[in-house]
Amino acid sequence: MFSTTILLGAALLFGVQPLIAKFLLPWFGGTPGVWTTCLLFFQGALLGGYAYAHRTIAAHAPREQRRRHAALLVISLAVMGVWIALWRSPILPPATWKPTSLEYPVATLLAVLAAAIGLPYLLLAATGPLLQAWYTQSRPGLPPWRLYALSNLGSLVGLIAYPVVVEPLLGLPAQAILWSTAYIVYAFGCWRCAQQPIAAPIAIESPGAVAARPSCGRMVLWLALAACPSLLLCATTNELCQEVAPVPLLWILPLALYLVSFIVCFSGERWYSRYVWMPMLALTSVAAYAVLQRGIDTTFAAQLLAYPAVLFAAAMACHGELFRLRPAPSRLTAFYLTVATGGAIGSAFVAIVAPRLFSGFFELQIGMWLAGALMAGIVVGERRSWIRGGPPVPPIATFARLVALAVPVVAVIVFGRLLLDNIRSANSGAFLVSRNFYGVISVQRYDEDDPSAARDVLTHGRIEHGHQLRSPELRDIPASYYSESSGLGLAILNHPRRAAARDRSLRIGVVGLGVGTSAAYGLKGDVVRFYEINPAVIDLSLGAHDVFTYVKDCPAHVDIVHGDARLSLERELREGHPQNFDVLAVDAFSSDSIPVHLLTKEAIEIYLRHLRPPSGILAVHISNRYLELEPVVRAAARALGLDEAVVESRPGGDKDPDASASTWVLLAPDAAALRIPAIQEARTPPSADVPVARLWTDAYSNLLSVVAWKRKME
Repeated sequence: MFSTTILLGAALLFGVQPLIAKFLLPWFGGTPGVWTTCLLFFQGALLGGYAYAHRTIAAHAPREQRRRHAALLVISLAVMGVWIALWRSPILPPATWKPTSLEYPVATLLAVLAAAIGLPYLLLAATGPLLQAWYTQSRPGLPPWRLYALSNLGSLVGLIAYPVVVEPLLGLPAQAILWSTAYIVYAFGCWRCAQQPIAAPIAIESPGAVAARPSCGRMVLWLALAACPSLLLCATTNELCQEVAPVPLLWILPLALYLVSFIVCFSGERWYSRYVWMPMLALTSVAAYAVLQRGIDTTFAAQLLAYPAVLFAAAMACHGELFRLRPAPSRLTAFYLTVATGGAIGSAFVAIVAPRLFSGFFELQIGMWLAGALMAGIVVGERRSWIRGGPPVPPIATFARLVALAVPVVAVIVFGRLLLDNIRSANSGAFLVSRNFYGVISVQRYDEDDPSAARDVLTHGRIEHGHQLRSPELRDIPASYYSESSGLGLAILNHPRRAAARDRSLRIGVVGLGVGTSAAYGLKGDVVRFYEINPAVIDLSLGAHDVFTYVKDCPAHVDIVHGDARLSLERELREGHPQNFDVLAVDAFSSDSIPVHLLTKEAIEIYLRHLRPPSGILAVHISNRYLELEPVVRAAARALGLDEAVVESRPGGDKDPDASASTWVLLAPDAAALRIPAIQEARTPPSADVPVARLWTDAYSNLLSVVAWKRKME
């Protein structure tokens, strides 16, 4: 019963993570920061669960421990019952809980998570150490470490089952009901474990256990060895998601590798070898550094191999050393509490400290260096090592020891210098850099010596998101992906209302502000309405750092709605204010990452309700290094009966010298809206090479089906 309950509890603990994160992702802009903040909550709640277990075991007799835990389980079930009555779901908040302001997204997201799954998650987190302690109370003398490995196995099963079985077969409401039903079964299992007889304790310690009272230095080392893989877990997920999309697949892969390292290392001493995993850490760190150095020239496949590989090697090395330094079973819960504290420190560093401390995503470099430094410190500092100890040896052996001492230290110093140079080069040349919950933006100035080419360029992550020429005579020319030859430019310049005899004014909507280039198409009498979630981007056009002047120079009436575009558009419909856009552009990329919730069938239906009939046009920007998004948009067009036109523009040329390569898909409910000669001449004929994609919905999206594995930036 102990094994079954621990296995089920661990599966529920990690199975709910992608479920609740996917549900809340659209509420907070679909950015990579959502999952990082969720990891912070999960690690913090895990720490809370371990602290509760440690306190319960230390302060109460065995029978009192079981009574108190049973009472809390009943309370958690009662809370879920209340949520069913109020929310019509045991763990998923209703739409009325959607945030109306994202001024403090981290705090708001943490509060919603606490309300939705806080108490059940806390009790699930306590399962491992608490039930293992009950196991030793019922079966004294039997080591509990295999139960810890079993707990991590259950976590892995719950995590992998989500994208493989649960997500493809069930919608989010059904997933919540399934999880809650399994939680009831888990609570019954805990009750059965609590009924097990309590045996008289006997003093038996496991072989190889360290002293019963670990020193402060030993506990600090536990903290560091637990914090480093947690930091790398969050950093790896950030790196992958900011370049592609924050979706469960890219959340689960790093987390699964992290869990596998726990399972392997805590299954027994024979599974971890320094002679394998420390060299492996060195090799994978060099490979990850090479990928970081290549920057935007790196393929997605290379990133998907290099970053998780260094995470796994570091996690194996750190968790292997943790197991070697484990205490006696009598110090079990204190050890778990320290490990959980280290995990929480690692995730808090990435989610809270790093965005305020750094101007870029540098946590991966820091984590790699920290892992190497820890391993070098352990090898050099361990007194039992052949490097430090042993009987007197000949001079040649003494020299070998000195060399062996120097090699890891020098390697860590040299690698640290290389990583520092990589960090310094990340924003070199930028005169303005900002990092927040939504990512890293920077502004660079190019060709200052040439008045006709001098321009300010906005970069999000490592991708250009538009630029503006600095010359007063040229600065209002639409440039980059939004030039007159682009799909958006053609849709606005050739819209039927522009040729009308009377009212030629247009209502233009844009999802994603960028540098505000779309405002260059606004004429007197027009309305241009932007939807932008990142306050730092708005600040570049209207705030203290008003680098870009498209918005200020626009003669049309310009509005900027702060918040997630989809939530804002939904709210406008609920309030009875459809915007009647003649052209609505969707261009809300973060680096090359796409907010998936803005490309689903339900999202496009919302956009269509904001178009002015019969000639409204929806323009979707799909330029991307790593994803083939054309099949996704075309699948939605077929499902909704829309006419479509794919417009690809090439950079340069005499007609449009400041254009960048771009791909736009124009969609219209009325086919006549796209039969304009200029659009028909520019449209790209459908290619047989473009794969057919399954329709993306709020309940289903398949990232793997549209990945361009070998594509690099053109």
